[in-house]
Amino acid sequence: MSWVHFNPYTNPMDISFNKSLNNTTKHVKTVFITTITLLFVLSSMVTYAGGRPVGKRRLFISLGTSYFFNDKYSDQNKEVQKYLNNGRNQSLSASLSAEYGFSRRVSLIASVPFVSNTVKSDISSNTINTLGDGQIGMRYYIANISYRTYFSIQTNLIFPLYVNTDAVNRGYGKLGSSITLAGSGDFKLFDKGFFFETDLSTSKYFGGDAPFQATLTSSIGFSISKYYQLSLSESSAISYSITKDLNPLSPSPAKDFSSNQVTAGLSRGLGKSRSLSLSYTTFISGRNTAIGQSISLGYGFKY
Repeated sequence: MSWVHFNPYTNPMDISFNKSLNNTTKHVKTVFITTITLLFVLSSMVTYAGGRPVGKRRLFISLGTSYFFNDKYSDQNKEVQKYLNNGRNQSLSASLSAEYGFSRRVSLIASVPFVSNTVKSDISSNTINTLGDGQIGMRYYIANISYRTYFSIQTNLIFPLYVNTDAVNRGYGKLGSSITLAGSGDFKLFDKGFFFETDLSTSKYFGGDAPFQATLTSSIGFSISKYYQLSLSESSAISYSITKDLNPLSPSPAKDFSSNQVTAGLSRGLGKSRSLSLSYTTFISGRNTAIGQSISLGYGFKY
């Protein structure tokens, strides 16, 4: 089965924008903070080979892009709030990820994300283009059941590909690490081909108030024809830090939050080694996080 599924990311990248305004009586500094939730499974829209081994000396590459939009957020009491001055956010993200198989069990993985984020309001408009948190690591396929269901463990090093400044906060800006346990497979029911995947991921950024994060993502889908597949995913993320608040007037990224999202996807196989996917993700519930929707497009191919 050849399919690629893109989900929003577990580790939100928070981008802050500072705009100083002068009038006759005071100097006003307006800061917009937008929490962008762009992958809840494999970091920053990272997608690998559908949970299956890529094969010895085989390379799987996936390219993804996502458009995210929102104009409100859920505060620390889970109450819906609007951004100041009719603030609204649009974000275009892109990712490149790869998995190379050293053997049927061991593979090298890497990913690089990019974000172009625009925040507009009645008094200002700001755009920032930045790389996100890169990742590199190893995946080990622990076992399989009849070569239809696979179990794996993955470890990643997370490293920022940007530099934060006093004026612009592009993300946590810290090194981190993550561990992911995954299970995936396929089966037949009523003469229909079904597939599933479940990922449990934990990550820890280094630093005094750096967050500890956990994400659980479950996906199920089925083939509607020889080439097309439908899928539905639910992603739940939680991040813990001693820094609890999300203050829209502060440039500090949200570190203590929770979020639940659901994704519907359509993918098309393009032969045995290529696939194309389209998905829509929407916010369900959460705390200290953005409320919005995203549309994603992905293309994957194997050498």
